[in-house]
Amino acid sequence: IFLDSDDWFELDFLSKLVETCEIHQSDISICRSVEFDTETGKESPSNWMLKTELLPSKKTVFSPEEAATVLFQFTYGMAWDKLYRRSFLMNEGISFPNLKNSEDLAFVFPTLLAAKRIAVIEKVLVHHRINRSSSVSNTRSSQPSAPYDAFQIVKHYLKTHHLEKQYEQSFLNWAMEFLIWHISNMDDPDIQKIYFKEFRKKWDKEINFEAYGWRFYRNKIIFLKYLLVKYLPFCLFTYIVSWYKKLKNQEG
Repeated sequence: IFLDSDDWFELDFLSKLVETCEIHQSDISICRSVEFDTETGKESPSNWMLKTELLPSKKTVFSPEEAATVLFQFTYGMAWDKLYRRSFLMNEGISFPNLKNSEDLAFVFPTLLAAKRIAVIEKVLVHHRINRSSSVSNTRSSQPSAPYDAFQIVKHYLKTHHLEKQYEQSFLNWAMEFLIWHISNMDDPDIQKIYFKEFRKKWDKEINFEAYGWRFYRNKIIFLKYLLVKYLPFCLFTYIVSWYKKLKNQEG
């Protein structure tokens, strides 16, 4: 298991995850979490971290093939809410890459693809701290290429294991959302501009998202943001995104 040192956990966190793996003979078990805001001291639900409603028949135990259309959507590429069978990791040879950020997803998604069985627990066992001043999410300036490098690692895993077609829609929907999120939500304008330019110059040209057509993508807001990144000047894109965020905050 891979825990963040400033999160905290329910007392039965490990026992519940191990018990779940043993009962269902799964390679991975995943639990629910809540977010603890360091700045406000308040907790809030994070149901988006584990979307069991997307799973076929809302199953809590399944193979990756059964969830092929949503494998990259039902959970996030974070390692701290997941427990792994050690023999499974050793046999598969999957490890964290040498990246300064986004390394979790380059580990998590290959493990989800490789697992024979995955089990989820409908119980909050992790209190995940956000708005950390020392968080790795605030150090992206040291390696701005890392998100795309991580994406390439997952893509390479799919290709070398001949899984591209089977998981294509789920993977590309995730890839667009993941890369566009970095451009839309980066607080540092210099890094944001680097992401914006890299997306237009390299990332999108290699992936060619638009070739699949708008119906291929489930999240139309993300697809709209993708079009804004692809066709608008940086200053206009950031203005529209800023306006959209303010509108959402007012509605909230």
